[in-house]
Amino acid sequence: RAYVQVLQAHCKVSLLGVDVIVDRRTGDHVVVDLNYFPSFSGMSIQEISHAMEILILQRQRAALN
Repeated sequence: RAYVQVLQAHCKVSLLGVDVIVDRRTGDHVVVDLNYFPSFSGMSIQEISHAMEILILQRQRAALN
Protein backbone atom coordinates (compact mmCIF):
# COMPACT_ATOMS: atom_id res chain seq x y z
CA ARG A 1 0.00 0.00 0.00
CA ALA A 2 2.81 2.43 0.77
CA TYR A 3 4.26 2.22 -2.72
CA VAL A 4 0.84 2.94 -4.24
CA GLN A 5 0.60 6.12 -2.16
CA VAL A 6 4.06 7.15 -3.36
CA LEU A 7 3.02 6.54 -6.98
CA GLN A 8 -0.20 8.50 -6.49
CA ALA A 9 1.70 11.46 -5.07
CA HIS A 10 4.38 11.31 -7.77
CA CYS A 11 1.84 11.05 -10.62
CA LYS A 12 -0.52 13.55 -8.93
CA VAL A 13 -3.52 11.24 -9.27
CA SER A 14 -5.94 9.69 -6.78
CA LEU A 15 -7.02 6.75 -8.87
CA LEU A 16 -4.62 4.43 -10.65
CA GLY A 17 -4.06 0.80 -11.51
CA VAL A 18 -0.82 -0.96 -10.66
CA ASP A 19 0.41 -4.43 -11.62
CA VAL A 20 3.11 -5.74 -9.31
CA ILE A 21 5.32 -8.81 -9.38
CA VAL A 22 6.54 -10.12 -6.02
CA ASP A 23 9.71 -12.22 -5.76
CA ARG A 24 8.75 -15.15 -3.52
CA ARG A 25 12.33 -15.65 -2.35
CA THR A 26 13.14 -12.06 -1.36
CA GLY A 27 9.71 -10.45 -1.02
CA ASP A 28 10.86 -7.67 -3.37
CA HIS A 29 8.08 -5.87 -5.29
CA VAL A 30 8.47 -4.62 -8.87
CA VAL A 31 5.88 -2.40 -10.58
CA VAL A 32 5.49 -3.75 -14.12
CA ASP A 33 2.50 -1.70 -15.30
CA LEU A 34 0.94 1.60 -14.25
CA ASN A 35 -2.39 2.85 -15.58
CA TYR A 36 -4.10 6.15 -14.86
CA PHE A 37 -7.39 4.30 -14.53
CA PRO A 38 -7.73 0.84 -12.97
CA SER A 39 -9.60 -1.98 -14.67
CA PHE A 40 -11.40 -3.19 -11.50
CA SER A 41 -11.21 -6.76 -12.83
CA GLY A 42 -11.70 -9.33 -10.13
CA MET A 43 -13.55 -6.86 -7.87
CA SER A 44 -17.19 -7.12 -6.91
CA ILE A 45 -19.54 -4.19 -7.37
CA GLN A 46 -19.56 -3.77 -3.59
CA GLU A 47 -15.75 -3.50 -3.48
CA ILE A 48 -15.75 -0.98 -6.34
CA SER A 49 -18.51 1.07 -4.68
CA HIS A 50 -16.63 1.08 -1.37
CA ALA A 51 -13.38 2.16 -3.06
CA MET A 52 -15.18 5.00 -4.86
CA GLU A 53 -16.87 6.10 -1.63
CA ILE A 54 -13.50 6.30 0.12
CA LEU A 55 -12.01 8.27 -2.78
CA ILE A 56 -14.89 10.76 -2.77
CA LEU A 57 -14.68 11.25 1.01
CA GLN A 58 -10.91 11.80 0.80
CA ARG A 59 -11.41 14.40 -1.93
CA GLN A 60 -14.09 16.17 0.13
CA ARG A 61 -11.83 16.30 3.20
CA ALA A 62 -8.92 17.61 1.15
CA ALA A 63 -11.12 20.34 -0.35
CA LEU A 64 -12.16 21.50 3.13
CA ASN A 65 -8.56 21.80 4.35
